[in-house]
Amino acid sequence: MTGASATGRSSCRICRSTELTLILDLGAQPLANSFLRPEALGEVEATYPLELCRCDGCGHLQLSITVPPEIMFRDYLYVSGTSDTIPVHFARYAEDVAQRYVPQDGLVVEIGSNDGTLLRAFDRTRVRILGVEPARNIAATANAAGIPTLDEFFNEKIARDILAKHGEASAIIGNNVVAHIDDLHGLMRAVSALLAPQGILVVEFPYVVDLLEKTGGPRRSSGHAEASLV
Repeated sequence: MTGASATGRSSCRICRSTELTLILDLGAQPLANSFLRPEALGEVEATYPLELCRCDGCGHLQLSITVPPEIMFRDYLYVSGTSDTIPVHFARYAEDVAQRYVPQDGLVVEIGSNDGTLLRAFDRTRVRILGVEPARNIAATANAAGIPTLDEFFNEKIARDILAKHGEASAIIGNNVVAHIDDLHGLMRAVSALLAPQGILVVEFPYVVDLLEKTGGPRRSSGHAEASLV
């Protein structure tokens, strides 16, 4: 059964060109991480077209449809802290960002902060931290662990709410989250509203060339609206 709530995407999320070319069609697929419970195995599972398109104008890669984020991310399964390697990477990452870009008592905001694994690595005697995580179950886990987290989608309204309550952010971080966002122009408006004039936006995301050369093909799912090709 095709998920009826999905909407087609006929323009590039970056340059807004309507010249999109279908380059990979993997058919109808269920949502990533949407594992069925035993009692639901007999039910019809919603699926969505998994079609990868390339923008002829700027080379950006993206999926042909958008699944509403409320369906995708309000109840999510993946947590960063279960990885053996991510906490080690995030510890070095947090130290580097704090030393280079965040003054004493500066604010670090992470978009899609998950269980707070990265934010936990910051020295909280030096900087203030705040996570924005739409998965309510994971945000609750982070808050219970002492990582202040808003269970919201990051947008311009939330950015201005944070600004009013906490002040400007010295650093805004998004790790493997930008590819989940349909409205990239809206994302940048939100970042601009919250980021200090000398602040920095740090993003981490898969790079298509590495995916092709090192894994044999692009790893796409309905959770990732786009990929980056330089």
